Parts: sequence; C-alpha cells; structure tokens
Amino acid sequence: MPRLFAILTFFTLTAFTLAAGVWADDAEALRKAVAMVSPRLVRVNTVGGHEKVGDEFANEGTTTAFLLDGDGFVVTSAFHFLHEPTSILLTFSDGSKKVARKICTDRNRMLTLLKVDGLTLPLTATLTEMATRK
Repeated sequence: MPRLFAILTFFTLTAFTLAAGVWADDAEALRKAVAMVSPRLVRVNTVGGHEKVGDEFANEGTTTAFLLDGDGFVVTSAFHFLHEPTSILLTFSDGSKKVARKICTDRNRMLTLLKVDGLTLPLTATLTEMATRK
C-alpha cells in the first residue's frame, strides 16, 4: 500500500501544480506532463475474463498504467480488471513486453496493482523528483 500512496501523491501533486497555473499554456502543460511521465507509462493488454457484452464474451482490452518502480510494480485503473482477465501483457516505453500478474485491487480508489518480474528498465527519476519538477 505505500507504493499506491506514492503514486496517488504524485498524481495529486501534478494535478495541483497544473491547476495552480504553474504552466500557463494548456498545450505546453500537457507537453511537459507527458514528457515527465512518459518513461513510466505502460500499455496494458488483457485477454480473457468474464465480461459479457450481449451474448458474447468480451475477451480483450487495452488500457494505460504507470510504472511505480524498478521492481516491476505497476498501477492502473481497476475498472479494466473487474472481470478478471486471464492474461495481462504490458508494453513498456522502450517497446519491451512482459507478462504481468494482478497483486491486489483497492476498490475504494478503483486502482489495481500489477507486478512484472525481470524488469530491466532504467528509471532515472524518482516519483518525488517527478512531482516537484517545473
């Protein structure tokens, strides 16, 4: 849970910074925010699960997640995991792909923590450094 708290703190600080008008131009603010977090953005592809749309099972989906640390912990929206997908594939900013597993879900905040083993991506900035950049 400390990792979930760290990511929530990061997003909260970033949102307050943007809302406070530290970056005056919206387009520039978006560019800076994306540049700041893009090395940690992860694409999540899921397959399988129990979701039905009409009479058919909806067995695939894609969402975005955030890499918390070099140990392979990733946080994402829990909405994408409500129907328990059977396979989770993560694509990292360098194009590498790894299979992940679900660790836990915080239903109050609707966040899911994923874990991938054998991660070798260099993470140059800590979450605190990222949250305090201007």
